[in-house]
Amino acid sequence: RCNKQLGLWAADILGLRDQAAEHYAAEVVTADLQRPGHDDVLRKIATDMERHQHAQITAEAIKNQMAGFLTQASQELLEEG
Repeated sequence: RCNKQLGLWAADILGLRDQAAEHYAAEVVTADLQRPGHDDVLRKIATDMERHQHAQITAEAIKNQMAGFLTQASQELLEEG
């Protein structure tokens, strides 16, 4: 959940919409499967931001969004019980 939301957030910044945004979010989720931890997701999004001239979106900003989405996903799971 967290990575999908993060991927959709990043897709919006990158100007991706609809199926392109969903596809990008799926790529972010897949990136997380490469190695334990979230560094691979952070690296993918940061690289994509730089590649598309969104360097103002720093690794710190991505980490902050990731933390927020992780909290949100955890809360949703607790509510679903």
